[in-house]
Amino acid sequence: MVRFFVVAFLMSCLAASASAQVQPATPAAKPAVKKAAVKPKTAVKQLEGAQAGPCQLGVIAALENKFSVQKIGITVFGNEETQVPVDWGLNDIVAERVRAAAGGTGVRRIAYPKGTFEPYYERSEALFRIPSDKLTPIVRQVAGSTDCERYLVVTTLSVQLDGTNQPLNGIGILDGRGPFGHPSLFTYFMVTIFDGKTFEIRRNPLPNLGRALAKNLTIEKPNPLSQLDDAAFPQPAAVAAQSTMLRDRIRVLLAEKLDKTLPDVLKTE
Repeated sequence: MVRFFVVAFLMSCLAASASAQVQPATPAAKPAVKKAAVKPKTAVKQLEGAQAGPCQLGVIAALENKFSVQKIGITVFGNEETQVPVDWGLNDIVAERVRAAAGGTGVRRIAYPKGTFEPYYERSEALFRIPSDKLTPIVRQVAGSTDCERYLVVTTLSVQLDGTNQPLNGIGILDGRGPFGHPSLFTYFMVTIFDGKTFEIRRNPLPNLGRALAKNLTIEKPNPLSQLDDAAFPQPAAVAAQSTMLRDRIRVLLAEKLDKTLPDVLKTE
């Protein structure tokens, strides 16, 4: 089963010295050489075993690698949005939190080529995406021959800001100076679960969308993670990509919200 959840969520290197190759091995050195050779083999075998075993849950982490910098003014002329490319490891967090919520057993992250989800994220349809229309064929393509029992897909979601006709797109920051107070961070995503054989969505969440929007799509109450000082708003927007503060806040905020969302999804699925 699937639900919509709108929620405003890192190997060591071994080195041997050149002098060790010149000096004859001593009895004391032999165990060290043997251990250095065994450890990576064991780690590789464990990794291969985890990937080769039965897959109960395939994780497709498909959040956009973009940070939305948005302003909403009193009039339409005050509205601005810039999508800033970022490399903050957001999809790594998704995969980690899903594995933690599911207990790690039979959970496998499914990789996919860059740009695979671009057709799904066409901005002209930001507020009206229906998972079965464009998401299902992409998920089927990504899944390929992985043969998992289910596929859990996490995608970015655009929502309409309460009291306006303006969307908040995925993960970003809203400049609240003016009608909405201080700048605040937001993380909106959707969790969809597909059957591994038929690729049908386990439960169609669309009938409950209106109720979910009414309940959740508002500016959140003050939160030490999401609420920022006015000076924290990136100007120009492009500097957001170099802000370690924004990156770290978003990563923690995303992880927290995933941890609140995923157990309920997996429990009721």
